[in-house]
Amino acid sequence: MKNKSGQSERQVIDALGVWANGKGPLHRQLADALRGAIDRHDLAPGYRLPAERELAHALAVSRTTVVAALNQLRDERLIVSRAGAGTWVTTQSKDIDVRIPETDVFATFPIQRLLRATKYPIDSLLEMAAATFFEPLGVQEALREIDMSDLRGAGYLPYGHPALRTALAEDLTARGVPTVPGQLLITTGIWQAIALLAALYLPNGEHAIVENPTWTGLLDVLRANGAGIRSAPVDDQGVRVAEIEEALRRSRANAVFVTPEYHNPTGAQLSLARRKELAAMAERFELPLIENLGLHGLGLDKPAALPPIAAFSPDRWIVTVGSWSKVVWAGLRIGWIRASEPTIGRLARLKAYADNGTPILSQLVVAQIIPRFDEIAAIRRSQIVTKSAALTDALTRMLPSWTWKRPDGGLSLWVRLPAGSAYELSQVALRHSVEFSPGPVFCPDESHQNHLRLPFVGSPEMIEESVDRLRSSWEMYAGQIA
Repeated sequence: MKNKSGQSERQVIDALGVWANGKGPLHRQLADALRGAIDRHDLAPGYRLPAERELAHALAVSRTTVVAALNQLRDERLIVSRAGAGTWVTTQSKDIDVRIPETDVFATFPIQRLLRATKYPIDSLLEMAAATFFEPLGVQEALREIDMSDLRGAGYLPYGHPALRTALAEDLTARGVPTVPGQLLITTGIWQAIALLAALYLPNGEHAIVENPTWTGLLDVLRANGAGIRSAPVDDQGVRVAEIEEALRRSRANAVFVTPEYHNPTGAQLSLARRKELAAMAERFELPLIENLGLHGLGLDKPAALPPIAAFSPDRWIVTVGSWSKVVWAGLRIGWIRASEPTIGRLARLKAYADNGTPILSQLVVAQIIPRFDEIAAIRRSQIVTKSAALTDALTRMLPSWTWKRPDGGLSLWVRLPAGSAYELSQVALRHSVEFSPGPVFCPDESHQNHLRLPFVGSPEMIEESVDRLRSSWEMYAGQIA
């Protein structure tokens, strides 16, 4: 049996998670992790494993370690090999009592990391993968100010609570995008906003154009929706508009996704000229362009505020999404979509099918926060100035061969290695109890192999210790590839 298209040693590694952070020989830890992946059906019956040499290379271990681990699983009859043909998973999990259809490994690195961290937290592991603040800001005060009379009725509001839609419409209008509540849909986080738009614009696997690199959540949603993905590169001024247009001329796409405010992961702010070019391009091609404002307010050194792309084409082809997760707290899970009223009506039907409406109490918290958003964002900016300085100082002292450009904003550095693969380095880093996101997970084509994203959201002490562990990891890995 052969793997489906796109399966690779990277997908096996994603299924393994933090496999080399325990006690005992590496081959035993690897065997335990593979066994767990088989039990969970992350590696389903019939799944063909990568060749021993390829798997060893990707895991940054010796081939002897891989061979010993696979031999243990063969002895347990969990896998079977045939000379010249490969190695397959042979068993169904004893813990699963229903038939599960054969699928690709269902979760990429970011999803596997989230699932593992939730179910199997590792206290000794330093988290350098998630680019989000760990503590809420402004939530407690907002809870005290909620008008409990707004909690009347059944709470099924697919469009969102009127109080939040009104407050958000006023906020967007003040930012240069005239908006009425009827142009807004409240979603359960920005992830759902993207998922609803993918369902609307890409229902039959049509193509979308994204930035390269881009937010991993966008790639996950598009892949789960079966969409084709094309990309355009990002530079210091944001996505290159000319290359989006070239991609559109070569092959029709049904939507374009961009991040004008502090692009994740590079931190670039899309220039004013390119914002205007993108608005004009969407009009010319009559193509939905979705802009993600989730990192609005997080500029380093407070660079000049620029209007959203929708300000240049407010009622036509520009769809704007955002949330308060990055500035306030990810646990709020409140996002939004701004579009024409007919488009919002279609999205609301999809939203109603999904969950009947986003939790009302969280919406009312955000409605109280919006008038104080600028104040909260200013506090966050002061925090990231301090924390980004701690990260750059530690990297300069301990890893002087690594390079990066100072971002315009956001919550992370996009760092380049002098040699080797960030994915392979990430496997060595796990053995030093530090985890980060390697560059390829942000890329639809698995490019940027020599890049990694390092957030500056933890305490300066945590950042210092994390970089010290990265230094040890790099010294070990650089010795392997020398």
